[in-house]
Order: sequence, then C-alpha cells, then structure tokens
Amino acid sequence: MIPTDKPSMASRSLCMPRRPPPPAGWPSINGDAAAAFSGTTLLYERAPPAPSGLAGWILRQTLLSPQPAPYTIFGWHVALRSNTLAVGAYGVDQEAGAVHVYSRAPGGSVWSLNTTLYASDRAPDAYFGWSLALSADESSLLVGAARANELRGQAYAFELQPRTFQWEEVGVFADPAGFPGDRYGTSLAVNTLAGGTGVSGGAYRFLIGSKHKAANGVHHAGL
Repeated sequence: MIPTDKPSMASRSLCMPRRPPPPAGWPSINGDAAAAFSGTTLLYERAPPAPSGLAGWILRQTLLSPQPAPYTIFGWHVALRSNTLAVGAYGVDQEAGAVHVYSRAPGGSVWSLNTTLYASDRAPDAYFGWSLALSADESSLLVGAARANELRGQAYAFELQPRTFQWEEVGVFADPAGFPGDRYGTSLAVNTLAGGTGVSGGAYRFLIGSKHKAANGVHHAGL
C-alpha cells in the first residue's frame, strides 16, 4: 500500500522538473549544450591478437541519432546480435520514445538504419525504448516502456516478418495486477525455445521485470 502521508511516485514524478538545463560547462553541439543529450552509440570489434598476445578493440562505427534533437537520449539501451542492432531513444517526441533498428550484411562492417519503431499506443512520457531484448535468431524484439500507463509500465513485442522483412508489433504486455509506479518493463530478456523456426515464426519465452514491485506483490512505488 502506498503511504498516505506522502505522494505516490506517479504524483512526485509529475511535480519534478523535467528536462533540466545542462550544467555550466557541459559539452555542446553546434553551440547548443542541450543537444549533447541527443546521444551516440559506438560500435567496437575485437582486433586480432597483437604480437604481445593481447587482443584489442577497434572502433568501427559511430552512430548518431537519426532524429537529432535535445534530450532524445539515443543509446540509453542497446541490444545487439550478429547482424541486428536495436538502439533505444526513450526521449523522442516528449519522451514517448522510439527504437531504431540497424542491420548489416552477414560478414559486413557497415551498419545502416533499417527502420524506426514506435508503440502502437504512443503517448508522451511512456519511455518506450527504456529497455530492449533481442532474440538469438534476430527475429523477435522486446521493448520496454517503463513509464507507460501512469508508470505501471508495459512491454511490446515485435517480430521480423518473413515475407516483407519488416518489423511488426505483435503483442503488448502489462501486469494484470500492476499499480501506478511499478514500472513493469524496466528489464527484459528473450529466450528462443527449442523447436522455434526463427524468422518464419519461432517460439519464445519473454521475461519482464518490474522495478518497484516485490516478489510477494507488495507495492513499493511510494518509498
């Protein structure tokens, strides 16, 4: 139960100042310090061992937000498999959020933007893209929106369609016993089950965590 002598997390969040100005001396982009919050994602590959026998890492590519704007938070969470990369940007569009999906040719080294995903019930302050999980066969993507639905949180499942090779939303998950402030979808994992057929329609197990809900169901959002 949320204590009545202090506001719930939902009400406190609404009272908190959102998007504060950057501190003095913060790095700027084209003279705009706030733009530094747009985010960047750097991709590294392991180099062959040096004569010393130690292997190093080489920066192969730097990805900038395809929607460059202050506070888009591109790169807050990433999910990477062999040839598929998903990058969350929960600050896009008044923090409704977006996920940018990149791909590369097998054995290639250049990553290109494939598509940008949004929640079907897109709404400000949902934080879609807060967390990500990508299946091992690269055909199922789970996206968390930890602040959706009055901070109860939701998760969205996308699948790569075999005929069009486009990502489509195929499910929305919410805790049926959830409370405002639970932040369901804070952490995610996807497991491909035995017998799955990958991009043609595999079988998966989704694990979805709630930040402020204990295993016994006690609600801690007001703490």
